[in-house]
Amino acid sequence: MSYDIGIGLCAGIEGANILVKLDSAVVSKLIPKQPWRKSGTSLLQFKSDLCSPRRPPAVGSEVYLDSAALAKNAPASLDLAGNGVLTRVDLRALMSNLNPMPAPSAAAKGRSARW
Repeated sequence: MSYDIGIGLCAGIEGANILVKLDSAVVSKLIPKQPWRKSGTSLLQFKSDLCSPRRPPAVGSEVYLDSAALAKNAPASLDLAGNGVLTRVDLRALMSNLNPMPAPSAAAKGRSARW
């Protein structure tokens, strides 16, 4: 079963590369035991083929990754302090300890009562 994982706001799209402002919770999954940083300081860059086909990236909107794409190979570069110094990270770490909830079932259509 494939599902989407939201990781942060899209800061830019440059060809096949996506740039995302990360929340500190996502940073802590990528680099465990990292001291807290202000959310939005860290920037993540990765290839667009990791994005959800159901929710394509758009600047200023939440970026969703496809879990099936992450399961294969998911390299990325993390600018932890927002100063241009890049560290290689593996986005498969985002899937650790995830228990996705099933998609909600469609609401049954029926007649409404008239009063």
